[in-house]
Amino acid sequence: MLSYRGVQFSRAAQRPIQPMQARFRGQSFTYQSEPLATYAEVDFQFRGLPTRGIGGSLAVKPGVLSEAKALASVHKANIQRRLEQRLQAARQRGDERLVMMLEDERQQIA
Repeated sequence: MLSYRGVQFSRAAQRPIQPMQARFRGQSFTYQSEPLATYAEVDFQFRGLPTRGIGGSLAVKPGVLSEAKALASVHKANIQRRLEQRLQAARQRGDERLVMMLEDERQQIA
């Protein structure tokens, strides 16, 4: 149990998800907020003393990481597709200097 200015609280206690009301450009709306990631508590040593605290690594909620990986793969595919379009246009114009630069870029991406 921890105490701050006379108020007792526990780190393990989770804040319940409650609906929040907001106003944006004159429109009122309600939404529920929950954190995407939480910090994990770890045991470590600080200046030679055993200490328990919040670690630097995140405990990411399930699904967030897989969604980020999926978005990253879609992003990479879009970049490669656009690079191919630029390369084809440069070849049609006969711009050999640009073709060489785009070929180098393709190798860097792969």
